[in-house]
Amino acid sequence: MRMTESSIRPSEEKGAATQARIRPIHCDVEHCGLPAVASLTASPESRTRARFFCLPHFIEHCYEALRRCKPSQFPSPDSAAFESENRFLEECAEQSALLVCPLRGFDNLDRARLFDIFLWASELSVKRVVFAPSRTEESQASRSASAGGPSST
Repeated sequence: MRMTESSIRPSEEKGAATQARIRPIHCDVEHCGLPAVASLTASPESRTRARFFCLPHFIEHCYEALRRCKPSQFPSPDSAAFESENRFLEECAEQSALLVCPLRGFDNLDRARLFDIFLWASELSVKRVVFAPSRTEESQASRSASAGGPSST
């Protein structure tokens, strides 16, 4: 299924002209004219607008972004970047799950790559939840730091 302007606009914004003529949305990657099959609004680079991708560029973009994502917050204490990566992981897993359906008509190699992206993004999401410091640990650490040493409990 191709993405069209009418499929991403709210119904109240759809005019008679848009209804009469549906224009396909193309991949946002420069010099690519293929129709878009997926979009990502969240990305580790903190872009706010949706980016549309054809299947090859969606797979390439996801693999590159997944390689940069860390399984835990400890190497990168920047909470805004961590949350942005979390949103990307959720959206990446969701989009790849929608695309892996056999009714889409993609070949087995592309479907295997989409399934790999789904598993990798899901695994990173779970590891981030498991390895994330709990709120009580964070508050104890901040109290310990303000008291000038470790707390004795």
